[in-house]
Amino acid sequence: RLSPDGKYLALIVRLPMNGRFVPTIVVYSVPDMKDQGAVQMPIFEVPNEYLWVSNTRLIVTKAKEFGSAERPMGTGELFAMDFDGQNQTYLYGYNARLTRIAAKYDDNYGSGYVEAISKAKDGHFFMTTNLWQGERSMLYDVDSKNGNRKLLATIDLPDARFVIQNDGTPRFAAGSDADGMSILYRFDDASGEWNKVSYQQNEGF
Repeated sequence: RLSPDGKYLALIVRLPMNGRFVPTIVVYSVPDMKDQGAVQMPIFEVPNEYLWVSNTRLIVTKAKEFGSAERPMGTGELFAMDFDGQNQTYLYGYNARLTRIAAKYDDNYGSGYVEAISKAKDGHFFMTTNLWQGERSMLYDVDSKNGNRKLLATIDLPDARFVIQNDGTPRFAAGSDADGMSILYRFDDASGEWNKVSYQQNEGF
């Protein structure tokens, strides 16, 4: 992935280590393709998704390998790092208790997802969290440098994903009900509430 200003290229390569190939995030400067830094994760942990949130900072979602033939499974954890691998910040996940920044929040036991990147490319991004306990989903504006979160929306809908307007306002939330049927909510500015969008299925033409 190319940084917003085109100066750095981040990619995942598999490097040999102790008899196995370890997925590693490597960043090169452009156009000279000089190695700027590399980050290897703990054993059996792999980078799942990686995105630029500014010209010099990346956010990474984690996954774990369970056997050589298995596809890595996301752990719901997110961390951020500079282009050279420095200033790593654990942003969300069940290991937050081990870090000073994320541990100040009490809702880390869930799965975190990158919903969108700030249009300003200022190091902020939008994160959706689906708690393991309860039936609630939340949307945050997260500062990838210091880990601070600002709650933008919360809805009593498990495993919801949000649609965000260009100005950063959450407008829709989509998920499934207890019967596995798709369900859609729209945020109403006047009432400040999420309202279920009703629709009728057409029969025939």
